[in-house]
Amino acid sequence: MVSLGQGITAFLPTKTAPLLGPFSGDTFGWGTAVLSTASPLRVTQIGIYDVAGDGLASAHEFALWSPGTRLGDWNQFYSGVVPAGTGQPFVDGYRFVDIIPFVLQPGQGFLFGTRYSQSDPDASLTPVDGVFSSQLFQYSAGGTGVGAELAPPDRPFCTGFELCQRLYPVNFRFETVPEPMSALFLTIASGVLVWLRGRRNVTAIRVSSCYCLVSGSECLRRFHNK
Repeated sequence: MVSLGQGITAFLPTKTAPLLGPFSGDTFGWGTAVLSTASPLRVTQIGIYDVAGDGLASAHEFALWSPGTRLGDWNQFYSGVVPAGTGQPFVDGYRFVDIIPFVLQPGQGFLFGTRYSQSDPDASLTPVDGVFSSQLFQYSAGGTGVGAELAPPDRPFCTGFELCQRLYPVNFRFETVPEPMSALFLTIASGVLVWLRGRRNVTAIRVSSCYCLVSGSECLRRFHNK
């Protein structure tokens, strides 16, 4: 079993529905954007929904896209595979794999999706509703992408006369990125703690508005010689 690092699952499903429709090899997924007033996020893992929690029936390719320079354009910047079976960590209904982490700045977003065939058992149910684990980001787009290869899932997914659905067959895990000053403070604080641990036998005694940062006996000797 591959261990899962620290992080927070972005989407927590509360409702599932059959992934029905005249599709074959299409891409399904969604997108998110970090709120302009939020802290940056570091995306660390991507997951595929495991219907029964007993392992994925097949391996699933996935890809991530960032917005292009023109409205409606998307640029793929990462792709990978979640293997079949139970070898990957199972968290909050999804099987996750590590990716090369990337940081989303406030106001930035991305699309991500995976492919299903019509006969894929993993497509028997997929999350269609749930809650986001953080108020730092929001749902921005999603649905399906048509094509023989992974395509940006930026088209609404509608089946017959039913209402168009949001689909969450893929998920991500993230960490918040400390603000620069917070990170600097933590670095300094850590350094001070390390320094203090290395000087446990040092005694500080105030003498005439000064401190003796020497051994206890030496500091007392100097104090009495004042």
